[in-house]
Amino acid sequence: MGTRQSGTTVFEEYKKVILKMKKFYLLFMVVFLTASANAQYKVEKELSIKKESAPQPMQAFIDVHPFHKRIRWYKELSLKGLSYEAKTSYKNFFYSIEFDSTGILQDLERIVLFKNIEDSTRKKIEDELSKEFKKIKIKKVQEQFEDNDEKLHQLIEGKRPTSDFDFKYEIVFRGKKGKETKYYEVLTTSTGTMIAISEIKNRPIYNLEF
Repeated sequence: MGTRQSGTTVFEEYKKVILKMKKFYLLFMVVFLTASANAQYKVEKELSIKKESAPQPMQAFIDVHPFHKRIRWYKELSLKGLSYEAKTSYKNFFYSIEFDSTGILQDLERIVLFKNIEDSTRKKIEDELSKEFKKIKIKKVQEQFEDNDEKLHQLIEGKRPTSDFDFKYEIVFRGKKGKETKYYEVLTTSTGTMIAISEIKNRPIYNLEF
């Protein structure tokens, strides 16, 4: 009987320690994310999940498309809050489809090669970045589309949307300022006009194997 009481006491103390650690972690994240938001940083954490853990509207959107490759499901924590993402490849494009915490479609991104961007647009982006960075190395380029579900359905299927709609470029690059080299993300219009540049606090890991 004495052994059981001793074991229970140790277990309860262990739970208290874990609870304190969780509270400290949450406090740290609040302070860190607040500071990051004020400093134009981009902070993201992707967690791989099973399809069943994704919101139902998200599952329904993905299920109507005949994706032949494996679909990877993610929960993402960022300065914007909680979101979900599905990644796969289809008709020669790598797709990243993002949804909000309830499963409502937010945007669709597809990877393209920087060299394949229209010459005038590519040069404009390079010229703008060279004003701030001594050296840049492009790591990933995505076309980002934000529109209604029907038009994004058509885009995935390779059909021409019923009407034209704009898109943005989201570009991850390694840039050198002074003696420091860090990862950054720049968002531009489809013609190369700068919208925002953010430093990436956690080194990007690209999930491109499907």
